Amino acid sequence: MAGRAGPGLVRTLRRGVRALRLGEDARRLGRLALRAVTTPPELEAPHGPPGRPDRRLDALLQGDDRRLDLARGLALIAREDAPDLEVERVVEEVEALAAALQARLRRAPPGPEAQLEAANRFVFDQVGFGPSSPRDSRTGDDRLVDLLLPAVLRRRRGHCVGLSTAYLAICTRAGLPVFGVSAPGHFFVRWDGPGLRRNVETTARGLARSDDDYAARYRIARPLVDRGVYLQSLRRREVLVEVLNNRANFFWDRGDDARALRDLDRVVLVSRGFLRAWVGRGFAALRRGHLDVALHDLGRALELDPDDPRALLLMGEVRLRQGDLEAAEGALRRVVDGDGPSSALGCTNLGRVFARRGAWEEAVRWHDEALRIDPSCHVAWNNLGVARRALGLEPEAAGAFRRAAELAPEFLPARENLLSLRRRDGRLPWSAWPAARAVRRAHAAR
Repeated sequence: MAGRAGPGLVRTLRRGVRALRLGEDARRLGRLALRAVTTPPELEAPHGPPGRPDRRLDALLQGDDRRLDLARGLALIAREDAPDLEVERVVEEVEALAAALQARLRRAPPGPEAQLEAANRFVFDQVGFGPSSPRDSRTGDDRLVDLLLPAVLRRRRGHCVGLSTAYLAICTRAGLPVFGVSAPGHFFVRWDGPGLRRNVETTARGLARSDDDYAARYRIARPLVDRGVYLQSLRRREVLVEVLNNRANFFWDRGDDARALRDLDRVVLVSRGFLRAWVGRGFAALRRGHLDVALHDLGRALELDPDDPRALLLMGEVRLRQGDLEAAEGALRRVVDGDGPSSALGCTNLGRVFARRGAWEEAVRWHDEALRIDPSCHVAWNNLGVARRALGLEPEAAGAFRRAAELAPEFLPARENLLSLRRRDGRLPWSAWPAARAVRRAHAAR
C-alpha cells in the first residue's frame, strides 16, 4: 500500500489486534497486517542542533539491567534524532517477531544447541536478516541507517552492530540467553547459558567462531580479555552503549560535535571502562584545543589499555602541542613499536617531533618510513614536503605537497603549502593571493 495510513486508522487497528481473543498465529497475522498499512518514515541523518536528551532513555540506562527492554532502548536511541518515530510501533514489531520465534522454538528439539540452531534459522532464513554491503556501511548516511534498530527491521539488513542488536532484541524478548560481545571494530552475539557457550557471527548467518579466532582477527591482547575490555558477555545497557558509541563515531565523521559529545558523555557515565569512548572524548577535546581535558581523557583510556595505538597517537599529538617533546616521542615510539595500522601516522608524527628539534634529515627519514608502510598516507606526504622545504629541496617539496593534495583533495594544509611555494618563487600571480588567504582562513577555522 502506498503511503502511510492515517493515525486514526492505525490506532483502531492496534486496539482491534489487542482486543480480539485470537490464537497466537492469528494475532501475529494481525500485527503483520498492521505493519502492511503503516509504512514508517525512512530514518535520515539529522541536521541542525540536537534536541534535549530523552529522559526515558537515560532512565533505562540507569535502571535495573535485568528488566531493561533492549527493543525499547534501541528505539529510543533512534527517536532522539527522529522525533516522528513511533517507539511503540518498533516494540510491537519486535514483540511479533519474538512471538513467532517462540512458536518455532516450541517445535524444535529440546536442548540449547537445537534451540540456537532454530533461532538462527528463524532470524537469517525465515525473517531474512543479513549484512549490509561493507562499502555502504562505511560511507555516507548508510552507516547510521545500518546501525539503528528501526531501519534494520525495515530493511532486514545492517552492519555488525545493527544486525547483532536486532538479533538480541528479538531473541532476549523470546527468553533466550544471548548477549552482545565487543571486539575492536566489531560486534557479535554469544549464546551463554546452561549447557552451551557459543559465539554467533551475525554477519555470517550465525557462524560459530571461537574467542581465540576473534582475538587473532582483531589483535586483542590477552590482558585486555582478562580485564574485561573485550570479548565479554555484555549487560544489556552495555549493548545500548555500543550503539551510542557507534553513533558518536558517525557524527564525528560528519563534523557534528554536539551530537557526538552527547553520546560519548552518556557512554562514560554508564560504562566507565569503555575504552573507545574515552579515546573519542580525548580526540574531541584535542580538536577544540582543550589540551588539559584531552590529557585527562586519553589518560583514562591508557589506564584501561596502556598499548592502545589510537590513545597513544593522540597523546603524542597533545604532548607535541604542549611542547613536551620527550613525552611526545615516548608515546609515538610505542605506536611505531606496535606495528599496527596506526604505525604510519606514528612514524610521520615522530618526524614532526624531530622537525621541532631542527633535526630535519632525521625528520625526512621518519616521513619516508611512514610512506614505506603506507604510500597513501597524505599526512606523511605533506609532512615530508615541509621537511624537504626546510632543507632547501623546494622542487622535491612541491612534488610531495602535490601528492598529498592528489590523495586527499580536501586536505587544506597541502594546498596551502603548494600556494606558499609558488608565491615564494614568484609563480603565484597577484590575482591568486586572495585565494591563498582564503585557504589559510578555512584551515584556521577547522
